[in-house]
Amino acid sequence: MNATLEALARRHGVQTRYHDIDGQLRGASSDVLCAVLRALGVPIEGPADAADALASLDAARPSGFVAPVLVAWDGVVPPVAVHDAGPDARRVTLSLRLDDGRTMAWRGIGVPAGHDGRPVRAHEIPVTLPPGCHTLTLEGDDPADSAACTLVAAPAVLPPPAGRAWGVHLPLHAYGDRTRGGVADYEGLARACAWVGELGGACVATLPLLAAFLDEPFEFSPYAPASRLFWNDLYVDPRTAPGAVDTTDVPDVPDSGPLVDYRAVAALRRRALEEVAARFHAAGGEDDGAFVAWRAAHPHADDYARFRAACDRFRAPWTAWPDRLRAGTLEPGDVDAATFRYHRYAAWVADRQLAAIAAQGGASAGLYLDQPIGVHAHSYDTWRERALFASGVTVGAPPDPFFRGGQNWGFPPIIPAVSRRTGHRHVRACLRHHMQHARVLRLDHVMSLQRLYWIPEGAAATDGVYVESPHEELLAVLVLEATRTGTTIVGEDLGTVTPEIRAALDRRGIQRMYVAQFEFRPGHRPPMAPVPGPVAASVNTHDLPPFAAFWHGLDLEDQHALGQLDDEALVLARRERAALRADVCDAFGIRDPDTPCAAEHVFRSLSCILAESDAALLVLNLEDLWGETRPQNVPGTTTERPNWRRRAQVDLDALLRDGNVAAALQLIARLRAPVAEPV
Repeated sequence: MNATLEALARRHGVQTRYHDIDGQLRGASSDVLCAVLRALGVPIEGPADAADALASLDAARPSGFVAPVLVAWDGVVPPVAVHDAGPDARRVTLSLRLDDGRTMAWRGIGVPAGHDGRPVRAHEIPVTLPPGCHTLTLEGDDPADSAACTLVAAPAVLPPPAGRAWGVHLPLHAYGDRTRGGVADYEGLARACAWVGELGGACVATLPLLAAFLDEPFEFSPYAPASRLFWNDLYVDPRTAPGAVDTTDVPDVPDSGPLVDYRAVAALRRRALEEVAARFHAAGGEDDGAFVAWRAAHPHADDYARFRAACDRFRAPWTAWPDRLRAGTLEPGDVDAATFRYHRYAAWVADRQLAAIAAQGGASAGLYLDQPIGVHAHSYDTWRERALFASGVTVGAPPDPFFRGGQNWGFPPIIPAVSRRTGHRHVRACLRHHMQHARVLRLDHVMSLQRLYWIPEGAAATDGVYVESPHEELLAVLVLEATRTGTTIVGEDLGTVTPEIRAALDRRGIQRMYVAQFEFRPGHRPPMAPVPGPVAASVNTHDLPPFAAFWHGLDLEDQHALGQLDDEALVLARRERAALRADVCDAFGIRDPDTPCAAEHVFRSLSCILAESDAALLVLNLEDLWGETRPQNVPGTTTERPNWRRRAQVDLDALLRDGNVAAALQLIARLRAPVAEPV
């Protein structure tokens, strides 16, 4: 590899090599490095340009340079390193503006603190900062010699969760009334939270509930949202929306069988909500106090509504719009006024209905929300924050035992340097959006706090490279925002994750995950690894086969059908799974792994072990309680499998009346109850 190109890549946080899941060192090609550097904004076409790009990087370093973001754990600011213009530029005026509006200023003389080719002086900040994102400005005697940075002051650690909580996983799309072809809604989610709370549970987990493209463009995957700043109006209950009347209802949808027809459901639900929105505005809703207050608290609401109205007008991704609109300029006359008002109203009502769930209080369970790692390539976020998102690359994961070809998730990454220059404004906004309603928040692919795998367009998923994230800054932002709302944070640390990020999660009080189907240990008693303290535990996840499918090896057969396992690998996998089942049955006193009740017996035994463990949170997949064998998602597939479309065997009303399910959850509640201290 070109040494200069490698040095340039390292300066921009691109890791030129990494150890894969097998411990083998993988290096990046020059073409891949150049493509990723271009996506980061570096002017480079090929390795021959690396020397000039490196020289320009050195020459462009401004005088008065200070890091764009500094972290103050527990409010203690480390010495601020300032790169002086020369030996006489020692005195600076430091101005601090707290995020509550208070200001203070003082003159400082920095002390020498080493150098990297230029004089560096360190300035002390003589105050302990309250939690918040504050702004520090430094001005030298020369007005041109100034700089500013964001100071993120956060508690060093989140408080530990209280007690030994439990909850259930309930994806809304799966629990609609099948006879009407629909999906469940926020009103149903509210009833589910009340039901779980009555049984002693603390939370109801669901898939991401963010805005989605359900017309043109069309993408119903909850992990490719139309924005991470607004909620999905598909799940709005129009009967309880402001402007509704006694006759307000959602028309019947033709029964689509075991799969959700998102386009049809969305069209009919929108038609009903459009009528309610028109009635609301006709009655003077623009001046409704709650609506006005929401708009003031969400200054991008009008902009977002115009974006969605433009999507309706052009029925195409924003990259195909006329130049001015594509560039980010939308005027009121560019879109239909009624469509604009509808989207703004729908965004408000979705937020209002989720807020009502979060505010139920009493014995009701809270919301366990899921923040996806990225957004759709044609999302509102990428349109509005054009400079923040890299082009020419997508995000994915390197090869692992399940995906030897790696994974390409298809959405653009955030450029770390741009995010830093804004004080991580967009990241903070996404977190706040979720945490305002979440009792628990799961961060998808928490490894992204340390590094993210970038894949150049046209390259194989095996040919990506890791780009470093400002992990200490992102951790501080995360802890700060969680502290403001009292939200428990769960980091999804499955798959290829470094020990460093797991140590950082532990250090900051962020819960890691324990998934029993990954933790089986043949020949041990109990048959799975012990739960390592206060983690978020589960038997499986929405990306894994239900337990009954795992027990009977149906996931192996599916992997073979998809070409992920060849014939030889399938034979070996079957043999290993059979040995595991025999071992587990021996541990639990079951004679035959193939008896009809074996899977149910083992699942309940595993659930009880997890319930009695030190896990801070236990989440059960409701479908496992009746032996579902079909997965909600098969990672690595799109159209090959009906991901995120499959209905549960029961709708929500039937679930809430199911005595067997309630009895199983009551057992978990008893096992999770505090143990009385001996007298």
